[in-house]
Amino acid sequence: MKKFLLLAASFLAVLAFSCSKDPRVETDTSTAETIETVQMTPKELGEKIGTVYVKALEDVTELIKDRPEIAEVRPAVEELKEANIRVLVELGSLREAMDQTEKGAVDMAILSKIGALSESDWYETYTAALKDYLGEDREFYELLSSFNIIGQYANFDLLKQQEPDEAKRLGIE
Repeated sequence: MKKFLLLAASFLAVLAFSCSKDPRVETDTSTAETIETVQMTPKELGEKIGTVYVKALEDVTELIKDRPEIAEVRPAVEELKEANIRVLVELGSLREAMDQTEKGAVDMAILSKIGALSESDWYETYTAALKDYLGEDREFYELLSSFNIIGQYANFDLLKQQEPDEAKRLGIE
């Protein structure tokens, strides 16, 4: 898992160029729902995306930490994922409107937010629970593991490349 995070970090670092101060619209994602908008920079947008990404992983970990029965927890996990997808796509629309330099600044800010992810205690709980569910239900395991890459919903080029059906479902062409 650490290798994946390092690989993702390297990929995003290659995309990053420099920071810009152009204002953009901000979305409050504290409850994985759009609340209100205000101005923000590419760095602030990246920090917001990183925060949503980390919070989604924390929230799914909270749901599965005690290894509940799949039938009992699956609806909540699916709902959590879809709620976060909506927020990340909205934030991704803001990123998409930026030029390459600004997108690079967004990506660097995301990296700074998720950099210490693999060192947190709850992340170890997440990866352990993933392993437990792997033997039970492959589809549910894949749903849970998809939270590890949920940030791709804020990067439309990446989403179209890695999950073209999802991009199409969300109207991202």
